[in-house]
Amino acid sequence: DKGLFELKQHFFKIRRGFDLELKGRLLLNERKIILPKNREFIRQLIALLQESEVAVLAVIQDGVQSMNARTYGLDHLPNLYRQILRRVNSYVADKHPGKIASLVFDAIDDSTNHWIARQIYNYFYLHRWGQGSNNLLFHPFFADSKISAGLELADILSYCVNERYTGRRGHIETFFQEFRDLAYNHEAEPGKMVWGIEMIQSDHPE
Repeated sequence: DKGLFELKQHFFKIRRGFDLELKGRLLLNERKIILPKNREFIRQLIALLQESEVAVLAVIQDGVQSMNARTYGLDHLPNLYRQILRRVNSYVADKHPGKIASLVFDAIDDSTNHWIARQIYNYFYLHRWGQGSNNLLFHPFFADSKISAGLELADILSYCVNERYTGRRGHIETFFQEFRDLAYNHEAEPGKMVWGIEMIQSDHPE
């Protein structure tokens, strides 16, 4: 948090960390990414992640899908969530054995947050993948992205990855490759790699 605040303070002349909320679409859209200051900020942000040995994970879905939690029943956690949770669980088991990771989501509203929390809870107790997730805390937390450095970083990463997979190149490609170098990849079984940054197929219940 401190390192990110110092970067924000240096580049954007803010007094407090929550005076500016970082958003990928505000830094990396086609008009903003041509600004040398924005590109240098992203470069130094990536350097900070490298120095801190942060592993990044990002999954996007091929095709059009609804991100409204209520589109799915309480007994079905969307595949995007399941895939990222599998990767986080594997990362913790591999790199931090014996530890438990907390799940923090960008808060939407109380009703939607409650719905998502129940879907995740049911996933952990009813789904075969969820039942094997021994390195994740079963109860998610919801935070305001304006005051959460982790959620700000996640927004920038997800925007970059999504833009790249939907066809943008140029500076986006450069940053995408640098983020991908920080991704945690692992071999789920002999000959089958699970990539930390990946496009997955359209959603389907499992």
